[in-house]
Amino acid sequence: MDLVFGSLEILKSFATSLIYLDLSKTDANQEDLYINFAYHLYNVHASNKCVFANFLFPNSKKMYDELLLQLMEIDDEKIVNVTSKLLKKIYDEPYDSNLDATEFANKFFSEMNKFANIQQTLTDSQRKSENLTREELLRCSNLDKHAILNKCIENKQVRKTYFKKKKLRTEFVDKLDEIIDKLHINCSWVIFDKVNKKKKYQPLIYDLMRKNGDEILKAFHHQKDKMNFCLMFIQKFYL
Repeated sequence: MDLVFGSLEILKSFATSLIYLDLSKTDANQEDLYINFAYHLYNVHASNKCVFANFLFPNSKKMYDELLLQLMEIDDEKIVNVTSKLLKKIYDEPYDSNLDATEFANKFFSEMNKFANIQQTLTDSQRKSENLTREELLRCSNLDKHAILNKCIENKQVRKTYFKKKKLRTEFVDKLDEIIDKLHINCSWVIFDKVNKKKKYQPLIYDLMRKNGDEILKAFHHQKDKMNFCLMFIQKFYL
């Protein structure tokens, strides 16, 4: 994906996040949905109906070929297994050029978004208190922990110790759990949903960021603005 994503590292982070996206409380066959989605997305270059997509991503086939090779080399049985099934489908099923590949991608994201919404609603209904427990806080991604500390440390002097403007000082980047414990941080679900962009993102994008935000941000070389731009692009383009 040339103009928007621009690197295999970013594509790999999204691919692995989607493969491991756990929506098991629904009746969705996620593996089949993912393989069908990836098959059509791979074949955008072969679709006569995807002129705009091919204009945006002229090197998509080359990028996807390299991505599939890298996924097959990951030391992860689930990722290799799913990728093997995808490759078999690509090689065994010639693509009908009259199919609109992006339309199938839209259907996949819409379907997964529906299931993510169901799970999000279920999870919200199971919240037992107004605040996250210590265990729930520590299970958050580092991306969320950073945002929570930035929002929940009210004492100005304490903030100066840990933050320079709104950015955590370098020496504390790897000590987020320690800071949360030391300062006895309390974070309400209202604040958590705000810093986690729950109202900004569709349930599927929100869930990906909540569960895999650190890996995705790392793929963007910690360029948060670029990551947010790409996430919004996916949301606008596919949802």
